[in-house]
Amino acid sequence: MRPQKWPILLCAAASAWIQAVEATDAVRNITVLGPTALHQHTADNFLTCLNATEISYRLYVDEGIATVLPPGNRTIDFSGVDERLLECMKMSTDKVSIAAEDTTEYNENHASSVHTVQVTYAWLVEQGAVGLHAVGTRLVSLEEGLTAREEDEEVNAAGSQLEKRSFSHYSAYLSDFLHCPSDDVRIFKSNKCHSYQTKWKSVEYSNLSGDLYLEMQIWPHHGCQKKQQKKFVVAPLKTSVCYNRNTFSFWGEYVGTKKKAYAWLNRGSG
Repeated sequence: MRPQKWPILLCAAASAWIQAVEATDAVRNITVLGPTALHQHTADNFLTCLNATEISYRLYVDEGIATVLPPGNRTIDFSGVDERLLECMKMSTDKVSIAAEDTTEYNENHASSVHTVQVTYAWLVEQGAVGLHAVGTRLVSLEEGLTAREEDEEVNAAGSQLEKRSFSHYSAYLSDFLHCPSDDVRIFKSNKCHSYQTKWKSVEYSNLSGDLYLEMQIWPHHGCQKKQQKKFVVAPLKTSVCYNRNTFSFWGEYVGTKKKAYAWLNRGSG
C-alpha cells in the first residue's frame, strides 16, 4: 500500500499559512496622507469642537497647518486643561493639518493668530490651510529600523511580541532636507525622548497601532525641553503630514482610542 501524501501536503500548507500570518503581524500597511483642498464641513466641524471647549484658544496657519495656541504664557497640556483640545484634534487629524504650540517663548508667527471664535472656513482658506487625503500606502516592518540597542533587546522577539510592538513603537522619516524626501524608515520606542546633536530639517511620523492615536511632540532644542514645543496627533495606521521644522528632539506616546475621540463632543451635544 502506497503512503498517502495529502496529510504531508496539508501540514505544509498549514505551516505556510501560519508563516504568512506571522509575517503580516510584523508588518503594518500605513495610509500615507497628503495635502488637498480644505473642505468646509471638515473645517466647520473642527472649529465647532474647538469653540465648545470654552477655552479662548487662538489659531494661525503655519505652512498649511492650522496651529492652535493656548491662552496666556503656557504649554499645551493634553492630560489636563487641554484634554478636550486633544479630542478635537483626534476627530479631524486625518482630514485637516492640525497642530498645537506652546506660548512660553516669543514666536513672531503668533502675531498673526486670531481667536478661534473669529475663525471661519474662508479665513482658513485665505491663510493657506490645507486638508488631508490618502495619497498611497506604505508597508512598515516592525523588525526593521531599530537602533542597535533596541535590536539587542528585541529583534529576536516572538510573533506575539512583535504584535505588541505596534503599541510601544512608532515609525519616523527624518530628513536633512525640506519636504521629507527620505524613504529611510526608522522605528522608535514610545514614551521616550529621542534627541540628536544635529538638526533634522523635516520630519514625518507613522502610527503603527490599529486603534490608538499617536501623540507627537517635537522641539527645536535638545532633550525634549518644554519650550517652542509643537504637538500633533497621528490617526491609527496613518502618517502625519511632513513638518518642515528644525527638529533636534521628539517624543511620541499612544493616547486614547477611536471611540473616545467622539465621546466627549457627543455628550456635550446631548
